[in-house]
Amino acid sequence: MSTLFREASDRNELLAFALGRGRYFVHDRSGIGHGEHWVLGSWRSSIMALHRDDPAACATGVRDMFAALVADAPSAPDQHAWVLLDHLHQFWRAQSGGAQLDLGAAATPIAQIIATERARFTAGGGDGEGVGGAEAMEIAIDAVRRLGGLAELARRRKT
Repeated sequence: MSTLFREASDRNELLAFALGRGRYFVHDRSGIGHGEHWVLGSWRSSIMALHRDDPAACATGVRDMFAALVADAPSAPDQHAWVLLDHLHQFWRAQSGGAQLDLGAAATPIAQIIATERARFTAGGGDGEGVGGAEAMEIAIDAVRRLGGLAELARRRKT
């Protein structure tokens, strides 16, 4: 079975897939994203469909997709931190559901990108895409942590 994720992998367009550019855009019908790319929809309709068909190809594609996001992060760190969090949430949901996926060498840089953006929001340098800035970032990080990821970014208690 061919999925957009497999096609993106075969065409070396995993960054475009991850960001929802062009033909890889999945309209957010959840009512939350208001016309943004729907990462959950991409995972449900394409990534996990490939996983059911070819787990090894899916695992390689997921690892390569995260590597592409990390490599491109300096071009738009604020955008990429949120996209990384969305994809990480789905990655860890898949893991908790039994999928054998791996972040590979991208795991450490992903945590660093998110930590940097978190610090910027905490310092008042980000608008949180209109949803409460630093607190929205903390909620997103905590959601990933509850699924098993980003342990190194445990919320620091205020004293």
